[in-house]
Amino acid sequence: MNGDPRVSVVTAPHDAGAVVRYAEALYRGRPAPEAEAWLRRARRLAPGAGFVLHSSALAARQAGDRDGAVRAFRAEAVLDPRATKALSRMVDDLDAAGREATAGQVARWLLPLGRQDPGLEARAVVARMRAAADWRAVERAIDAASPAVAAQPAVVDALWAVCGRLPGTGAANAAWRRLAARAGTTPAVATAIGLTGLAALPTGPAIEAWLRRPAADVGQAASAVLKHAPRLRPLAEAASAASIALPDGTLLEALRNAGLVAVDIGARGLPLGDAPLLPAVATVVAVDADDAVAGELAAALGDLAGWHDLRPLTATLGERAERRRLRLTRQAGLSSLLDPNRDVAATLGMTDGLEILESRAVDAVPLEQALRPLGLPAPSHLKLDTQGTELEILRGAEETVRDHALSVQVEVEFRALYEGQPLFGDVDRFLVERGFELVLLRRNLRRLGTEFSDVPSRLELGWGHALYVRTLDDFASKQPDWAAVVRYCAIAMAYRLTDRALMLLHRPAVVRRYPAARPLAQALTQMARAWPEQVDQSQGRGYRKDRW
Repeated sequence: MNGDPRVSVVTAPHDAGAVVRYAEALYRGRPAPEAEAWLRRARRLAPGAGFVLHSSALAARQAGDRDGAVRAFRAEAVLDPRATKALSRMVDDLDAAGREATAGQVARWLLPLGRQDPGLEARAVVARMRAAADWRAVERAIDAASPAVAAQPAVVDALWAVCGRLPGTGAANAAWRRLAARAGTTPAVATAIGLTGLAALPTGPAIEAWLRRPAADVGQAASAVLKHAPRLRPLAEAASAASIALPDGTLLEALRNAGLVAVDIGARGLPLGDAPLLPAVATVVAVDADDAVAGELAAALGDLAGWHDLRPLTATLGERAERRRLRLTRQAGLSSLLDPNRDVAATLGMTDGLEILESRAVDAVPLEQALRPLGLPAPSHLKLDTQGTELEILRGAEETVRDHALSVQVEVEFRALYEGQPLFGDVDRFLVERGFELVLLRRNLRRLGTEFSDVPSRLELGWGHALYVRTLDDFASKQPDWAAVVRYCAIAMAYRLTDRALMLLHRPAVVRRYPAARPLAQALTQMARAWPEQVDQSQGRGYRKDRW
């Protein structure tokens, strides 16, 4: 560029192109206060310059010139300090380019402007933490955050990521404590941060100390770990229950003493991940036909903070004891005792995952026979996800389902993904006839193939996960003892079905027979009120219409 670019701006105040060229010239090197002052003057001289700079930045980004885009975005931000969207895009560009160090440098410049925007300030703190080369830099980033920003989930997630990148357990623990202290004006979130940090690291007794510590808002403690650390949810749930007092102990103790046994059949991944209170209070039997799953769970036992009692079990379940063939598929979670239905698989776009890699002979047994060596009480909760054999497993556990189970979570199909597979209607009929009712249904919706994928279309039902709970009338007809009442309430609360638990505890027959019913109802009410944004409510209307 010939001459001083400031001349162009002054002599041609409405020449937006000159403003863009000036900004690019200034930001080829390190920005200086003088440059920022001239850009503010340019804003007064050329009010439309910010728009042109924004257009220039977008064009540079589309052309692959990330450096040019960053310069223009920053120039736009200087012209208008409220241009937080431009600043956010600049951070995005730096992250996308893998330039964490530069992002950290820019974050230090962003921080003063971001004070008026907690979202932007959080991004700046996160960028600094991501760029940190050591724990001292992490601590400086934490110290730069305001208390409100230190409590944001994005900052917690960033520190979690740093723990996986930088060595030093002691330094990591110190960083978590520092972040918790920084967020101290919001005690509930500080508690959540402490739970996340302590459970993320091998701190041993410190976890138990947190379990005994009262939580100002136990729901936020649970929310803080939902996104980045699902295995910690039982810990947060345990802390929730431990912070609520009953006349003869804590809610956690009452729930754990009820003798609740939950069986997860098809336990690949995190057992009972949809109901994290259950691992915190129940004996969980994690059953899978693949012995590698039991090995993985056994190896993780010491890392599952807050879990009450986990029993991995390798077994292939069926309606009766017999020799079967297990089809191992390319996607391990789709392995089944049944052959894939190739036509339906093609329709749902699942052909590759259902490719059979190996077929092996296995000995299938009924559920009750598989559980007998463990010497446990009959299960109160069953969760089944076995790729097509759920109904035959339920039929093989007739006594358990009819007389003991209080709830069943089961994968249901609306299309036969496997040959001869029972569909939703078959499973529903079986459970309803035995005293259960459908209360929740999480649907999986799919496009029908890929032939018309370029044309907009509604998605259609593929499969789902259904929760059945024994009806209150059927449960009452069995003359349940107090432990059974507590187990029923624990399951209801695990799925956030507060209405169901409180309706049971307020039944006149239950109140007359069990003096502990009212205190338990009060404790469960306290627990439910501490769940922010975890319950599907309708602003007091009591209903919600799902759209077609």
